[in-house]
Amino acid sequence: MLRFGDVEGETQMQRWGWIRVVAVLAVLMLVAVACDSDSSSSDGDSGDDGDQTVNPEDVDFTAGLTGEPVKIGVIVEETGGALANPEIPEGAKGAQLLVNEAGGIQGRPVEIITCDTANDPNTAAECGRQMVEEGVVALAGVLSVHAGEFMPLMEENKIPSVGHVMAGVPGFTSPASFPVTGGIVSTAPSVAVGVAEQGAEKVSTPRPDLAAGAAIPTFVTPALEAFGASYGNDVPVPELAPDMATYVQASLEGGADGIAVFLSGQDATNFVITARQTEPDIPLGTFTTDATAFREALGPDLAGIVTSGSTTCEFDSAACDQYIDSMHAAGFEETTGNRLMAWSGVTIADLLLEDAAEISSAALWDALEAQTALDVGLYPPLQWQTPADFGLPLPRVFSTCAVPLEYDEDANTSPMFDTLIDVFTGDPCDASGDAVDLGSSSTGDSGDSGDSGDSSE
Repeated sequence: MLRFGDVEGETQMQRWGWIRVVAVLAVLMLVAVACDSDSSSSDGDSGDDGDQTVNPEDVDFTAGLTGEPVKIGVIVEETGGALANPEIPEGAKGAQLLVNEAGGIQGRPVEIITCDTANDPNTAAECGRQMVEEGVVALAGVLSVHAGEFMPLMEENKIPSVGHVMAGVPGFTSPASFPVTGGIVSTAPSVAVGVAEQGAEKVSTPRPDLAAGAAIPTFVTPALEAFGASYGNDVPVPELAPDMATYVQASLEGGADGIAVFLSGQDATNFVITARQTEPDIPLGTFTTDATAFREALGPDLAGIVTSGSTTCEFDSAACDQYIDSMHAAGFEETTGNRLMAWSGVTIADLLLEDAAEISSAALWDALEAQTALDVGLYPPLQWQTPADFGLPLPRVFSTCAVPLEYDEDANTSPMFDTLIDVFTGDPCDASGDAVDLGSSSTGDSGDSGDSGDSSE
């Protein structure tokens, strides 16, 4: 079993220290990734087929259903700060249309309730109170640095946050957090593993010169060891460093022959360009921010650079086609960014409530906790009972599955393995990739009221 030091012997204060460091690191990366959330180019996420012609304003998202709606909340930071994800409600609306066209949840239409925190903690707290007053059965696709202002209220009222993107401590610790991927815990090691797969035996990690950045080697080292490589150099890089040559050389010291770059925006671009000029053939990977600018700056030199993904969209699955088609039917051309998390949250709520004895947040919470292998096609079978055992005390990380992706000169990506993999062991994380039956037209394959979509024996 992989261990990051003697975690079992640490005090509770030390455990909370680890959690806070990881949470801050996740925020740092997500804030920057948000810069590229509206890109139409694929960066380890689903792409577009270019034939979207529907105007969302002309779409009847109820699909003609009447009756008391089943409300699902989206708390989002649309405005007001560095972390802005205005695309997230689009994912929820795409799933809303798909579910309602399939008959809704037990014949009742799904309604999406959106609240913008405006990157203000007081407003975030008010959003939480609004969701309780509206009687939502779930939150979907939450990505908020202010989640601490409303997640305790979700716990108190037993309202699950499904498809929660782990940014900040609550995402990693709150019993109301039901994520579908491992976030930074799996994506960062996946990039380093991809660099090792290109032949590197010793991989360094230039990263932001901030205390939280020091957690990156903690993730990367055991993943590299599982794939027969070793960790090179931890290279803190000041923000907007004027000359990257010094940091490239520091990354190459001691015989390091591969580099996984975890820097923000222009820093990542400048570092990779300098590294390519210094060592043209060195394996390089990046979980960068502002990927659009990165791709444009590198042009055809992008070929061979590694990034990461964590869904079956990397393999052109039927589940991903279902997602993209539903988004286009709802009038949304873009399908990248964090839309998929909200879409997943809504569709999972439908799967688990369709045969429930009652439609309520408590019933959904209980159904989520009962899962041992919920198949929604996009991810390996989902469960929220046993945290992933990778050596750090992060109780709401349930999956460490991802896959390294390799760019070609046209900025397209292809997976470096045949399946998603557990980045800490190398074991395959099998995912069906199948589209799912939703709404009242469901065939029942997702389970009866006792299984609630649980595909385990």
